[in-house]
Amino acid sequence: MTQTRVRLWTVNEYHRIFETGIITEDERVELIDGQVIPMGAKNPTHAATTLCTSDYLKRLLAEVALVRVQNLPIPRT
Repeated sequence: MTQTRVRLWTVNEYHRIFETGIITEDERVELIDGQVIPMGAKNPTHAATTLCTSDYLKRLLAEVALVRVQNLPIPRT
């Protein structure tokens, strides 16, 4: 059996990918555990779940931490 070794990316290499134009700023990708992964589209379900989760955490951690979520408004359908 042939074994394939996966080569993981460093954060510096990830940034260089954009600087060289291999991946453009328009492409929605993220670096997770050394792998460049396409990001899913933010849809209404995702936005609503994020909003509900942040509201819950804000109530739960009100006296302990500041909860901040960067998110776009929920799209109207």
